[in-house]
Amino acid sequence: MKKMMDRAFAKADISAEQVAMSIYQQVQKGHFLILTHPEGKKAFLMKKLMPSGMYIKSMLKRTLSMQRLLDNKSS
Repeated sequence: MKKMMDRAFAKADISAEQVAMSIYQQVQKGHFLILTHPEGKKAFLMKKLMPSGMYIKSMLKRTLSMQRLLDNKSS
């Protein structure tokens, strides 16, 4: 799992410093919900706009594909 997470962080579109700066700037503006990454923003928008059942199915599908990837790596 650690190796997979290290690879994911290495491929990230945004650095830890950029995340920290984004959080800092948004806190200074008094924002309640802080989404620092485009994928998080996309997931939040999907959750807002999609019916709950459809959103949950979509997220479960993504989670299952991640689980399959983990299972294949451990085999």
